[in-house]
Amino acid sequence: MIVRTWMAYAKPDNARAYRDHLTAHVIPKLQKLHGFEGLELCSAQRGDLVELLVISRWESMDAVKAFAGPKPERAVVEPGAQAVLEEFDDVVFHYEVALDAPGA
Repeated sequence: MIVRTWMAYAKPDNARAYRDHLTAHVIPKLQKLHGFEGLELCSAQRGDLVELLVISRWESMDAVKAFAGPKPERAVVEPGAQAVLEEFDDVVFHYEVALDAPGA
């Protein structure tokens, strides 16, 4: 399994707008892609902004490339998301899951 991580920052109201955009527009598209295995949105208050960490899970790098294109290290940020973000990373990071332990 591959984990793909990406970070952005938004004002508090826009952090909620980003979550809504992700829920309404991005996740439904991702769920139609072969190899997409899930997504988490994490947030933390950092001064006046909210730090957003998106963690998506993929079956393989081939599945990531089917979503992201031939340069999977580049972030895919739709215009609707860009409109509510103060700043966002242009690159993403990929990790191969070495251990996946279930909870109690």
